[in-house]
Amino acid sequence: MKRAALLDDDPLELTILAGIADSIAEPWEFTRFKSAEDFLEAGNGGDFSVVFLDRRLPPHQSFEETVTLVEQSGFEGHVVLLTNYRSGTGKPESRLKLLGPYEKIDVQDPDALANLLDGKPLL
Repeated sequence: MKRAALLDDDPLELTILAGIADSIAEPWEFTRFKSAEDFLEAGNGGDFSVVFLDRRLPPHQSFEETVTLVEQSGFEGHVVLLTNYRSGTGKPESRLKLLGPYEKIDVQDPDALANLLDGKPLL
């Protein structure tokens, strides 16, 4: 089973994404981290194929701050940038493959989620 990390301070997001993932063909296991620091401190970034990263992850307010922490974790997959409001949200520079930013509602479709899990951008 492939593994996805969700870095989001709202536990409801895990329920939503994991529930949608149950309806796609390939099985995925989601693990939630309430902060980028928790993900970094867990020391298992290499265990995940994809990271879903919320833009506002207290105490951080932007992807620029948190993507750097994801890079430091040993993670080598792709990162899906999530936000509630895409307007004015840019994509930071990173050595990692970044998809998005996407509004959270955009990924709440089984086909969209399957594409993002596979590293394919949404059209």
